[in-house]
Amino acid sequence: MYPSMIHFVMLLLLTSPLFIVVGAILTPLKGRATLAAVLMLFLLGTAGVLLAMDRSHGILGPGCLPAVQTT
Repeated sequence: MYPSMIHFVMLLLLTSPLFIVVGAILTPLKGRATLAAVLMLFLLGTAGVLLAMDRSHGILGPGCLPAVQTT
C-alpha cells in the first residue's frame, strides 16, 4: 500500500498548480470555488505526505538498507 499512497499524494500535489491557473483565468465566482478546491488538494496532499512519512519509518526502519562502504 505504501507505493500507491506515495503516488496518490504526488498526483494531488502535482495537479494543484494546474487548478490554480484555471482558477486565475475563470470569473471571480467560479475562480473562488476552484481555488477552494485547490486548497483542499494542498491540505490532503500535505496530510498524505505526513502520513506516508510516518508509515515509511516502519517499512524503512534501521537495518533495512545495506551499509555503504567507502574507500
